[in-house]
Amino acid sequence: MRGLLIVLFMAVAKPVLALSCLPADVVRDYQHAAQDSAEWVIVSGTLQFDASQLPKTDLNNQTLTPPSTDIPARITGKMLSGGGFDSPVDAQIILRARCFGPWCAQPSSDTPYLAFLKKEGARYIAQADPCGNFLHPNPSKAQERQIVRCFKGKRCEPKTR
Repeated sequence: MRGLLIVLFMAVAKPVLALSCLPADVVRDYQHAAQDSAEWVIVSGTLQFDASQLPKTDLNNQTLTPPSTDIPARITGKMLSGGGFDSPVDAQIILRARCFGPWCAQPSSDTPYLAFLKKEGARYIAQADPCGNFLHPNPSKAQERQIVRCFKGKRCEPKTR
């Protein structure tokens, strides 16, 4: 009987998959943006958007989950410039919520972020992915100092795993 239960369980069990990500790292994101040919700006500020527009995964039909969803958003705070995070910003942007298979980014509205905004055409895009890259919630002063050091050409090394 026990063998039959094991076979039955194996026949109906769905595979368990896990998303494997490097730990989010503001310095690694800074280095990516600095090496990219696109224009990027970095903002420490509050992101506001309609959270009901975030993608939701249908686990029974994962192929219907879009790889990305663009949501109108607003960011207010301070943009990185030569003096640090000291340039006021209040801008309409696009929040691009990305999905990796069944795992989708779930950023929060009205939350402080250290946001790496990529310029596409005339608009800026805040990319949110399930691994936490390019959009760091509740940034610490230490994270902001790291980015300022990188921007000023000082020591700028990402965390090691």
